[in-house]
Amino acid sequence: MNAKRPACAAPTPETPAPAASQTYSYNNIEYSESASTALAEEVALAIAYNGISQAVMLVTPTDLEDFIVGFSLGSGIIEDATENL
Repeated sequence: MNAKRPACAAPTPETPAPAASQTYSYNNIEYSESASTALAEEVALAIAYNGISQAVMLVTPTDLEDFIVGFSLGSGIIEDATENL
């Protein structure tokens, strides 16, 4: 997968991953230890080409451009990752 990344009409700015706003607390099976971890944040993403909706899904808001290119390839909307989206 050393394909050149396509040039998008509206490139996404490089931003750091958002900080989790919620945590999940849990215990091990013996209830002898407890811990907590950050929950992954998800947002709704709608993908449309030429005004025609292709999909709406929940995604983590990082690497959206890679996700859209992969979706477009897998759906047959584009034939090559070098095509302009």
